[in-house]
Amino acid sequence: MRIIETAANLIKSDIKSAVQPKDMYPSCSDMSIEEGVAYLTGTLRVFLNVLLPRQCNEVKVASHGHALMQAVRHRVLLSPIQLGLGVHCNMSLIMSTTTSEPLTD
Repeated sequence: MRIIETAANLIKSDIKSAVQPKDMYPSCSDMSIEEGVAYLTGTLRVFLNVLLPRQCNEVKVASHGHALMQAVRHRVLLSPIQLGLGVHCNMSLIMSTTTSEPLTD
């Protein structure tokens, strides 16, 4: 049990040491899956690759990793993938309310 707690504390401290510029929002290219995986800290990426099954694709690794990083540093980090998802869902909601069609996608 102690090994797991130590590993979790190492990953947490690695996430806390991540630096993100505060003078600009992430661009559209930052919201790609490749950039999303690159955004993750090294220890978190290794942890997720070990934890998740081999057949999991990079989308799951990136989305779980961004959620964990956002949970640890919710006031400091602005996750590009979560920001992109929020903008996409908001635009879908706006489009569905301005037209009478139901949400699809």
